[in-house]
Amino acid sequence: MSGLWRKYNFPEFTLFTQVDVIVNSTSTDLELRSGAISSSILQAAGVSLQTECKSKYPSGIKSGEIAITKGHALSCKEVYHLSLLSWAGPHTKQLLHQTTMECLAKCDKSGHTSIAIPALGTGNLSYPKDEVAQTMIGAVRQFQRDNPSTSLREVKLVVYYLDTQILQAFQQAIGQQPATAAVSNSSRPAFGPASGGHLTMSIVTGEIAQQKVSVIVNSTTRTLDLSSGAVSSSILQAAGVSLQTECNTKYPNGIKIGEIAVTKGHALACKELYHLSLPTWAGPHTKQVLHQTVMDCLTKCNQSGFTSIAIPALGTGNLSYPRDEVAQTMIGAVRQFEQTCPSSVLREVKLVVYHKDTQTVQQFQKYQNIGVRQLSSSPSTQQPATNRRANRTFSGPTEHKDGLGATSADYDWECDVMGVQVRVRKGDISEEDATAILRMTNIAGNNKDLADEALRSKCGKQLDEELRHKHAEIEDKGVAVTGALGLECSFLVHIDAKRFSKDVSSGIKTALGQANTTYGARSVAISTLGIAPEKLGSELFKAMSKFFSTEKDRRIREVRVILRDKLQIPQFKLAMEKHLNKQKDGNSLWTTSKRLFQAAKQKLSGTQTTSPVAEERRQLASAPWTTMARKGTKLYIYAENEQAVRDFLEAFNDRVKDRVQCITYKEDALRSMKSVQSDTIRKIAAEHDVGIEIWPEQGRYELKGLINALPIVHKRINEFVKDAEHRKRESEQESFIKGIVQWSYLEVTLTGTEKLDYDPKENKIIETAFLDKMKTAEIVDSKGITYVIEFENMVEYPQNDPSEEQRVQVIRKTRESDSGEKRLPSNWEPHGTNEQVKLVKLKTTDKEYGEVEDRLRDTQGNKYVTIVSVDRIQNVMLYQQYQAKKTNMDEQNGKGFPNEMTLWHGTATDAIQSINNHGFNRSYCGKNATVFGEGVYFAVKSSYSTRHTYSPPDSSGNRFLYQCKVLVGHPTVGISGMRVLPIRQDHVKYDTATNNLRNPEMYVIFNDTQAYPEYLIKFT
Repeated sequence: MSGLWRKYNFPEFTLFTQVDVIVNSTSTDLELRSGAISSSILQAAGVSLQTECKSKYPSGIKSGEIAITKGHALSCKEVYHLSLLSWAGPHTKQLLHQTTMECLAKCDKSGHTSIAIPALGTGNLSYPKDEVAQTMIGAVRQFQRDNPSTSLREVKLVVYYLDTQILQAFQQAIGQQPATAAVSNSSRPAFGPASGGHLTMSIVTGEIAQQKVSVIVNSTTRTLDLSSGAVSSSILQAAGVSLQTECNTKYPNGIKIGEIAVTKGHALACKELYHLSLPTWAGPHTKQVLHQTVMDCLTKCNQSGFTSIAIPALGTGNLSYPRDEVAQTMIGAVRQFEQTCPSSVLREVKLVVYHKDTQTVQQFQKYQNIGVRQLSSSPSTQQPATNRRANRTFSGPTEHKDGLGATSADYDWECDVMGVQVRVRKGDISEEDATAILRMTNIAGNNKDLADEALRSKCGKQLDEELRHKHAEIEDKGVAVTGALGLECSFLVHIDAKRFSKDVSSGIKTALGQANTTYGARSVAISTLGIAPEKLGSELFKAMSKFFSTEKDRRIREVRVILRDKLQIPQFKLAMEKHLNKQKDGNSLWTTSKRLFQAAKQKLSGTQTTSPVAEERRQLASAPWTTMARKGTKLYIYAENEQAVRDFLEAFNDRVKDRVQCITYKEDALRSMKSVQSDTIRKIAAEHDVGIEIWPEQGRYELKGLINALPIVHKRINEFVKDAEHRKRESEQESFIKGIVQWSYLEVTLTGTEKLDYDPKENKIIETAFLDKMKTAEIVDSKGITYVIEFENMVEYPQNDPSEEQRVQVIRKTRESDSGEKRLPSNWEPHGTNEQVKLVKLKTTDKEYGEVEDRLRDTQGNKYVTIVSVDRIQNVMLYQQYQAKKTNMDEQNGKGFPNEMTLWHGTATDAIQSINNHGFNRSYCGKNATVFGEGVYFAVKSSYSTRHTYSPPDSSGNRFLYQCKVLVGHPTVGISGMRVLPIRQDHVKYDTATNNLRNPEMYVIFNDTQAYPEYLIKFT
């Protein structure tokens, strides 16, 4: 017989699959609802267990007596119920010993082979923990000695997993007695020694419904209609219709975003299902919601004592969350949970990606081995509470950056190698915020970076630990990737110094492959790697030339060389320039022209012996087009007469014209771009040796260059423009919010308390989370330290140190409170304290209801709809943003101009909460139409918006429509692909787009604050 004791969560204590008998400690009247253990057993077994207790033992039991019942819904065969006396010293200890012995004896007599016993008396009765541990383990050992032929093979002594004192008591008791009992944090059946505190995360390609785990997570709608959505419908199909029935019974009103509905697994190979609903993607805030959702699932799973969980790639289906953001966020949440809950009973986390979704699979695989980017230093290294945030800086307001990393002004020298920027400066490699840092590592010795001790010092012991685990991988591949604990970068790529000491370029090339292809890095940083700067320049050039000349999928755009001594820069530069000059001579435009010249000459002379097209293509393919000279190359032609020159040029142009192309692209966003952004676009073209002409006022640009380069440049420019537009929208939202509400914190300084405002970007993050009724918001400063804002207590503290001395008070102040102006509609009902969004259901007898109904009927034409309900939407921030925009438009278009109209917008049920809280977001335009521009569409007549295309029914057949106030101003006719409105006059743009100026059916807005959702109408 083996005795296995474990620290364990009570709920799953009731769900053992490997024991015949569970022991329950309860009251003498067998009232199972009292006591933590007893109530959890009743909940899992069902009310029939209480019925049997009352039926078989109507008078209850005495202390020392054992009542035996069936297991009912539990996995065990029988339950032994017993009642203990209050602690009275040695006598109680003797009774505890005897009670344990009797449980084991009854189990043996009945022929059972396994039993689970809780740490008796350590709850409400407050037995001394060390006495309980010694007594129970002693009783098990005595029974084993006295009954060598017992049928009993396994005894599980179960400890509540959060009670560290009882855990230590049992550990000490085991150490004091000759025993084979093992310690395990696992909830799986374990025999013999086991190690605890380790969580395994795996990326699984397949179907979520096929996973064999304790818990499966399901992403579905807020109404819990499991038939909608790929993940949800597959789970419903595998589990059976009884799952939908349980959802409808337990959650008749559905769930809110952030809430988790728990059901049984039914026909699935799991014990429970966690159902959740996600919001539409809205940038960093949604990423925070996703992170919190994963953490909540893991926490709930752990608290229930479950050992394994499977979570699908959340939001990557119909919601179209960015795959890389989902992968980073979900993996980061698992890693954070692992670090913050080292004693978790949760042992296995499966992140399940549908096997046919190759793009998502690649993103999860890319981030799988990257550790959590630590958010701050350890608590012991935190600054003192007084003035600890004095030098804190954030990212500042969202700006229209070039997206290519740091600017040229930040560096001492830069050049271009194979279309990738190499930038050099003096500095500390450990402070670089590049995606990856490449470093040389001596794994045979002490794991120290041969060039930069500062980097290893900041990473600390965890880096050494990770490298020890990566030892075999480094020996096998020569490189390995680890996390970047305490650094600004995302991950580290380690190069084996032993293998590559005589061929550093091959080591760098291999590391570039890992950073670029496997992990998708956009920028990498490198120091001297323990070699002379001139050698580094030579080896780096060779590595980049070899790698980027063959790599088709280029992710890396920038290589930063960080040298500790400014005197090293000229040495590095000299070595690089030598190679650049050689390359220019061998692979310049002149070389390409020379080959074309030879082809033309052969054609004229008739001496060509091979296919001219095949030979020309072969020669062009062998010349890397990305290294063509930036400046034009002069071609001097010598001939006997002018006719020969003309003949040559005709033949030469005939060869060139099929290889060079000129294409004009339309891009409306150019009209409003700043000169620095236009310079960035020119830089993108120059990196690929493509000529570019930009006409901002016309919203177009022209590319001229080799055919295979143009699609790449066009794609990069398109990505940059979209990113710039996104940043512009974020900046506008930050400014609007800052104009309405300001969050601040009270910093304790040496001279007193100072109120400091959060920057616009952080202000928006906090306010958005506050409006969404989140419990907390998280902001990250420029050093990567994460701070938590807790709304219940209105405090801020570092995420890794929530101690009282690290907390500061936060304040939310609306601009209204400064001026005393409310400026809210007179028909609005009062809001509660800090209540920003309120939905008021109108009565059918209300005048307001009748006005909405009449307006709907008047614009329905021959169609007929039945109104189910009308809700007035009272969103303070949205309304004030709208009013601010209206004031601006009224001033711009002149007093009395009819800027505002009442229009209609149909919507699906999944978008309602997002619209109510955040308004209409043009980031999600194009779901139903983009014929007149990529904005948000509003119909003049409600009959247009009540079409099934725009207002589809939910699972109950209800449909939804918004009556909105929209600032249409001066419209222009929209066109497909329009993302920015054209100029009307004197740099003033049109206000909206429409389908027809004389008889408009719809209007399209391109500014999120130009519309306010007044009423939400539910209809059938």
